[in-house]
Amino acid sequence: MVQKYSIENTAVITDCEEQNDSPKIEVVDDESLNKLFYNIDSWDWNVFDYAKSVNNPLYYLTRFFFERENLFSQLNIPEKEFNRFIGLIEKGYHDLPFHNKIHATDVLHAMNYLLKNPKIKSICNTIDIMCCYVSAIIHDYDHPGYSNIYLVNIQDEMAILYNDQRVLENHHLAKAWELLLKPENNFLKNFDKKDFLRIRKLIIELVLATDLSQHNQLLSSFREKILSNENLTLNDETKELILKIIIKFADVSNTSKTWSIYTYWFERIMTEFYRQGDHEKQHGIAVSANMDRNAENAPLCQINFIKFICEPINVVVDTYLQDKVFMNNLNYNFKRLGKLEDSKKLKLCEKDFDVFYDEQ
Repeated sequence: MVQKYSIENTAVITDCEEQNDSPKIEVVDDESLNKLFYNIDSWDWNVFDYAKSVNNPLYYLTRFFFERENLFSQLNIPEKEFNRFIGLIEKGYHDLPFHNKIHATDVLHAMNYLLKNPKIKSICNTIDIMCCYVSAIIHDYDHPGYSNIYLVNIQDEMAILYNDQRVLENHHLAKAWELLLKPENNFLKNFDKKDFLRIRKLIIELVLATDLSQHNQLLSSFREKILSNENLTLNDETKELILKIIIKFADVSNTSKTWSIYTYWFERIMTEFYRQGDHEKQHGIAVSANMDRNAENAPLCQINFIKFICEPINVVVDTYLQDKVFMNNLNYNFKRLGKLEDSKKLKLCEKDFDVFYDEQ
C-alpha cells in the first residue's frame, strides 16, 4: 500500500521567513507529490521526470523519506531547523551538468532502496537510517564540478586547506557541518553529546567513503571481512563497512539504472568532464583522461568506468544483497556501450531492440 504524502505537517519554507538567507521552497500540492512518489520504491524510478515537475526535488524527497520512516517523531527532530538545513543544502548544489541537486536526489533515492533490503534493514536502527539519508543528501554539497586531481594540480585553495587529501569529500562535509551548526539550522540539537558525536562520526565516514581513490581498498575489505567471513559478528566496525559500500554503490549507481535513465547521466558526466578538460588546457596542464573534447570517445570512457569501478562493486553488492536488478541493468548498458564504441557512434538515442539481457 502506498503511503500518502501530506504537505500539512511539512512546515514548508516560504519567502515570508524572517531570515534573508532562507531557501525558497516552492509549494507543491499533495496530489502531485503522491503521483510523483507512487513508485518511489522501484529501483528504476525516474528522477528526471520528478525533477522536471518539482523545483525542489531534494527537499521534497528528503521530507518524504523522513516522514515515512517516522524519523521526526522517533528522533525528536525539530522540523523548522530541519527544513532550513535541507533547503540550504539543496540551494548549495550548483547548476552543473552532473554534480547537482538531481544527482543528490538520485543518490538519496538509491540509498533508500538499498536500506529497504532485508540484509541492510536488519542491521540498521533509526539513527543509522538518518545518517545514511543525511550522508547521501550532503555527499556532494558545494561541488565545483572539478575532480580532486584537478584541484590539486592547480593548487586550489581547497587542496591547500586539506593537504591534497580527499579534497572534495572533506569540503562537502566541512561546509555542510558549518551550515548545520548554525542554531537556526541545527536539527540535531536534541541529541545528547554522545549520540551527536556518534552521528557526526558515521556521517563523516560515509561521505569520505565516496572518494574513488579508496574504492579498491574498501572493496577488498568488504570481500575479506563480510563476504568471506562465515562467522561474521556484527559490530559497529562491520556495520560501518557495510554502510560505506552501500553509499559508494549509491553514488555510482546510475550505470545500474535502465538505459533510458542512464543515458541522461552519461551525457551529463561527459559534459562536465569536457568542461574540466577545457579548464585544464587554459591552465596549461595535461588534460585528464577522457576529458578532452577533441579526442572524444564517450562510450569507451563509460565502458572503462563500468569495467574498473562499477562492475566490481555491483558484483559484491549483488552477492551480498541478492538483488539482480543492478547487474541486469549494468550488463545491458555495458553491451549497449560496446555496440556504440564498435560502430564509433556517439548517439545515445537509438532504439532498444538491438541488445537483450542474457538469460541467467
